[in-house]
This record gives sequence, structure tokens and C-alpha cells, in this order.
Amino acid sequence: MKHILEILDFAMTMEQEGKFFFTEWSGRVKNATTKKIFTELAKWEEEHWQYLAKQRNALAQTGKIIPADTTLAAAEQKALEVFCQGGRGETLTEVSRVMSDMSALRLAIAVEHDLHGFYGNAATSAQDHDLREMFEMLSNWELNHQEILENEYNSLKQQFWSDQGFYPF
Repeated sequence: MKHILEILDFAMTMEQEGKFFFTEWSGRVKNATTKKIFTELAKWEEEHWQYLAKQRNALAQTGKIIPADTTLAAAEQKALEVFCQGGRGETLTEVSRVMSDMSALRLAIAVEHDLHGFYGNAATSAQDHDLREMFEMLSNWELNHQEILENEYNSLKQQFWSDQGFYPF
């Protein structure tokens, strides 16, 4: 159980770091959609931290985690759908403006990719069914976050290329 508590402690630290990153960069990026995504991801990382803290406390007190809550997973899925419906509209003509946003997105993608892998590995090694399900759910959430960020990155890149009259293929 000590090993699982350490995993949860590390996960909680990473979620707090993610919240800090997204909060900090939401104030720096220029693109309105990127700003919205970062603001929402900061909120989600805080929710993940709270979820993990609840699970850690339950495990420390009872030796068991609380089985996965389907309403929590549904709420995350509904929030993710918001970013699949968004549109564009801004013209991205300033190179320095776009590159700063794209750099922040690349860093965010790496963070989410690493957390996806971390939770995936924790799920694979978990012997308890509820624990495995919890880590799989967290891994899927981080993968969804990564995909949102990758979509935004690719969208900014394509739009910038188009605005500059650059067509690589």
C-alpha cells in the first residue's frame, strides 16, 4: 500500500504542477482559443488533484480506494466535447505571437503525454481492480487533454501557414 500512496502523492504533485503551468501560460498566450483551453485545463487539473486527494485519503484510512465514479468520467467527457466544437476566426500574422503560443502548446503536450504514460504504467502494475480502473480513467483523461492540445497546435500551425501563403505540400 505504501507504494500506491507514493504513486498517488506523485500524481497529486504532477496535477498541481499542471495546474500551475496552465494557469501561468493562460495569462501569456495570445490566441483566444489557446487561452480558453489553458484556462479550462487548469480547472481540470485542480479537479484531478481533488479526486486524487480523496482517493489517497480513502486508501490511507480504509486500505481501499473509492470505486470509479461514472458521473465524474461523464463530466470530463462532456467538458472535452466543448473543444471539439470550437471554431477559428483570428488571423495569425505575427510570427512572435504565434510561436510563443505554439511553444507553450508543445510543452503542454509533453506534460500531458508524460502523465498519460505514468497513469497507464500505474494501471498496468495495479493488482486491485478498482485501482487499475482509476489509473486507466486518469490515463484516458490525460490522453484526451493531449489530443485537445495537439489539435490546437496543429490548427494554429495550419492557420498560420495559410495566413502566410505557405503550403508545404
